Amino acid sequence: MNEKLIQETMQLIRLSGHVIEGQLMFEPWSDRAMHFIDGLAPQGYSLHAKLPEPLEQELIDWAHKDRHIWALARGYVLRMEAERLLVGPAAHEFSLLLTGGFEKKWPRGKKESFYRDDLLCILIQYLITAHNMKTRAVFGKDQSAPVIVFEAFQRLGFKDRLSAKDYAKRWEINRKRSSYATDYFKRKARNLAELLQASGWAFQETLPAPAAQPDRPAPPDEARGSD
Repeated sequence: MNEKLIQETMQLIRLSGHVIEGQLMFEPWSDRAMHFIDGLAPQGYSLHAKLPEPLEQELIDWAHKDRHIWALARGYVLRMEAERLLVGPAAHEFSLLLTGGFEKKWPRGKKESFYRDDLLCILIQYLITAHNMKTRAVFGKDQSAPVIVFEAFQRLGFKDRLSAKDYAKRWEINRKRSSYATDYFKRKARNLAELLQASGWAFQETLPAPAAQPDRPAPPDEARGSD
């Protein structure tokens, strides 16, 4: 599978605004949760620095109500732990919950499939336009735009019941809805391409670790020792 295109697609997804603390999610923000987060900066606070205990308590309360805040709260407590900063009781309990292996189960939102299909079609259109990728399985996985998008979604933590083959079907259904749909996906793909170029992103290939070199035998004189 083309690792460069997978990484490139993951970067496009991040630029789309659907990734929170490394987690891909499609459910829209609740207005009240967004109001809480947007209100931190004007007060001089950031989730990348220690919050006062009352705000920590409010953050954790919201975390149990909104999956976006859950991801942000998770990032916050892990950063505080990494920096060895003491947090309040609510944040401490939340940290223990996470380290204990608890996984929050969220119901599937009504609009999740709509936003998922929208983004996957935009990404497939981008891969077709920018890299001449294909959508039919007959061309193989290495040339399959749906396979690339599916893998990128998986690596960013989004998993549902659909397969890469289903993604290809969603693409065919959505692009044929109207002539406007095709123009829409092309325009959105161009917008993402411009954001990618402006971001200065470049693929960083991970080189394999050098093989361990065997120990060189000591010279005969050194091995015997000096008299």
